Amino acid sequence: MSRVSKIKWLGIVERHGNGLELIKEAGDCVLVERGYPRSFLFKCPDGCGDVITINLDPASGPAWKFYVRNGLRTLYPSVALTTGCQSHFILWRDDILFCEGEGYRGNIAIDKALLATAYNGLQQTQLHFSELALQIGELPWEVLWACRELVRTGHAKEIRIGYFVRRIK
Repeated sequence: MSRVSKIKWLGIVERHGNGLELIKEAGDCVLVERGYPRSFLFKCPDGCGDVITINLDPASGPAWKFYVRNGLRTLYPSVALTTGCQSHFILWRDDILFCEGEGYRGNIAIDKALLATAYNGLQQTQLHFSELALQIGELPWEVLWACRELVRTGHAKEIRIGYFVRRIK
């Protein structure tokens, strides 16, 4: 199999086993839902053939956040495999963004309205981008990229990885 850059959404199933029956190729994915989202199941997008199960249920241990906006799926945080192919990637709006080294380094266009909202949400005390995303109702990845753009343009400062403060000019 080869690496894919998009997931292929196959729908919602009630049981993990039902999902296993559906996913065949790299990037194929399903949501396991019984009353509420339990897990996100997909074939590794790096093409190794492994099946990845992402926990979405906080009652079952550490859980990812799953977002659907305009019919497109996002997971937060990233998926970093510690076995098999050891891929590290972000699922954002059905796109697979592979991380090389410390994280994703691609170019994402940032909406000007989101930049303004992120700037207005930042304070003089440090705030993690995921908390800011929760406060302003936006996707964490987009808020991170907006905050990094604010740093690049001198409007914010990254105190430590992922923690930002507003710069007053």
